[in-house]
Amino acid sequence: MSSLCKNPVFALGVFRSGTSLLFSLLNQHPEIGLMYECNVWDFPRPLHPIRFRRDWLRRQEFFNQALSRHRLTFGGSLRGLEGVKSPDDLYRTFAAGRGASVWGEKSPGYARRMRDLARQYPGASFILIWRDPAEIYRSILAAGRTSPFFRRRGMLARVLACHEIMIRDVRRLKRQGANLCEVEYDDLVENPGIVCRILCDFLKLEFDPRMASLEGADFGSIFNEKHHDHLRRGVIVRQKIADILLNGTEKQVLHRFHNRWLNLRHDRYDQAPLPSALEMIRYRLTGSFFLGWDQLIRVLYEFLPLHWLRSYRRFKQIFFLGEGRPAPPVPMRQQLAAGYKTILGSYALIALISGLHLWHPHLMTLPLYLVPCGMLTLKINHRWGAVATIIAAGAVPVAQALHDPDYASLPLVFWNWLMRLFTLWIILILFERVSGTVGESEKAPA
Repeated sequence: MSSLCKNPVFALGVFRSGTSLLFSLLNQHPEIGLMYECNVWDFPRPLHPIRFRRDWLRRQEFFNQALSRHRLTFGGSLRGLEGVKSPDDLYRTFAAGRGASVWGEKSPGYARRMRDLARQYPGASFILIWRDPAEIYRSILAAGRTSPFFRRRGMLARVLACHEIMIRDVRRLKRQGANLCEVEYDDLVENPGIVCRILCDFLKLEFDPRMASLEGADFGSIFNEKHHDHLRRGVIVRQKIADILLNGTEKQVLHRFHNRWLNLRHDRYDQAPLPSALEMIRYRLTGSFFLGWDQLIRVLYEFLPLHWLRSYRRFKQIFFLGEGRPAPPVPMRQQLAAGYKTILGSYALIALISGLHLWHPHLMTLPLYLVPCGMLTLKINHRWGAVATIIAAGAVPVAQALHDPDYASLPLVFWNWLMRLFTLWIILILFERVSGTVGESEKAPA
């Protein structure tokens, strides 16, 4: 490791701005060994001393599989990494394993951590990539079709807030004389060889022709997500996102902020439409809220007991994480036309079972309600099943309240309804997940 450079290199940009393409081209150079989105430093700075005294390496692997993705571990064991006590050790170990001298990391999370990184590494080099924010947001919407990460609420506010922080930090670091190299996404896609020559000059390396293409690139550390498929094809080309349409409000907001950022980047004042002070405050507050929420989750992953986190992740996988993005919603009229027999039959069955309770309110018939609710869930969709479940869960408490004064208390009726609703809902979700898994296995080739 004695041949490694003294200071790290960080490649960054707002998410979906082309950072993965930039990373792949940089790592084509035999002297460059950047890690991919470990997000080691994307963490509240005041908590770093406490964090690194704990089992941070094991938690880092649990959080985003950073070690196994970079082939630093096998089978969950940390054997061979006993000497890794800090992120510097981790970066250097990975670069040394590749025989590279330039070490560091690529991460969109660092778009708002530049000042922290500059304080941590005063001699660090930063490679920034810029992309039209409207293209970024369309790419986020496209990725959200298959990735829950990009379907989270507040993605527009996150984009605007990250851009604001990144531009502000760039201006400050430039005044401080930091090592910065800025790249335009359009230039990288259209002229990768020219851009990579500039990057090699910036890093004081001799240009390697392999950097002009993705042929033979190592994509092993990149998350195995659908939105990276166009990159894994090994051809430098724009992702087809022209079919992603933004509504009028989103277009106007992104256009106004883009004008502002161009003015800030190039130290000019253009009379083009700019965001108002009220709009700036609104998106700054909402963006800070969502980014702060992300940081809170990251802190919980670092400090909560690991067995709690493993249990939570298993629960989330079973109940909430379906495969891919849900199909586009079907109009109500079309749902009724296609499944009216199922709907009528299911609600007739619910009425029949409810009639039994009106005749004798203490009969146990909870399993019977699973039949109509399950039919609506599996034959039409989960929304129809949810409505039927709400109705079915309330039938018993209402019947008991009408016949027995001891059950006529409103809080008791609500509690009994809630408990039955929860029980039916859990069973239906499990049934739906198992049914989906069986269906997929039947489709798989032998």
